[in-house]
Amino acid sequence: MRAKTTFCMLVCASMLGGGCATVGARTGPAAIALQTEAGTATSVAGADKEGRSCSQNILGIVAIGDSSIASAKTTGQITTVSSVDYKLLSILGFYGRVCTIVRGS
Repeated sequence: MRAKTTFCMLVCASMLGGGCATVGARTGPAAIALQTEAGTATSVAGADKEGRSCSQNILGIVAIGDSSIASAKTTGQITTVSSVDYKLLSILGFYGRVCTIVRGS
């Protein structure tokens, strides 16, 4: 009976660990990872506006927010996109945040 209980606990723990709030850190595993990644750039010059949109994830269970390019464009009142970057934060796999940063005019 004890072995069965231990086995069940290990299976449950591995299932919970599989749903961690990771945001794809390219630097490898870390307790706290904060990165800015280059997205795309266009040939449009003169980025005088900036818009941000973010989404959060808690334990891989609760995900809220809109980190789309369209949302960031709306926030910054941007019609012509010059560049798109991403800011990623992960804390111990329990909390993750992705922000999309759009620059343009």
